[in-house]
Amino acid sequence: MLIFFITIFIYLSSLINKIMKVLYTFLVLLIPFFGFSQPQTSHSIYAFDGGDFSPSYLTVNQGDTVNFIGLGQSNAVEVSQQVFLNFGTESNGGFALYADGFVVFDEPGTFYYVSTPFAEQGMVGQITILNSQILTYVPDDNFELALIDLGYDNFLDNYVVTDS
Repeated sequence: MLIFFITIFIYLSSLINKIMKVLYTFLVLLIPFFGFSQPQTSHSIYAFDGGDFSPSYLTVNQGDTVNFIGLGQSNAVEVSQQVFLNFGTESNGGFALYADGFVVFDEPGTFYYVSTPFAEQGMVGQITILNSQILTYVPDDNFELALIDLGYDNFLDNYVVTDS
């Protein structure tokens, strides 16, 4: 009877070992899909009614979220650069938040915004969105010049966009 239990124990141990190997392999294969993804970052801009935005100038990466907090009497309305420089209030049709909210910036560039009730008093802001392209280091200038000639790069800086 003891031999029977020992045989069963060895069989179950072997079976559990095989199951664990399969699970381990499955998890290792999933790591690239879940383990190394780069999360987007969340940033906050605080509005002080009749005062200013803090920070009024913000630089973030493409895909990041910007939260606007404290919008009560003020708002955050996207405007053109010219309207921004003149402390105007005419929207360019971009984002417009009249209560606390957020904007996800998917495209690189510079975005200008104002609080329409307080723009003339200087309640304006600017958000610069950096391109989040992954770059590859290219130490050989001649090779990079060949990539430029082929249209895979734009200027000699020892880097090329990885997906090119």
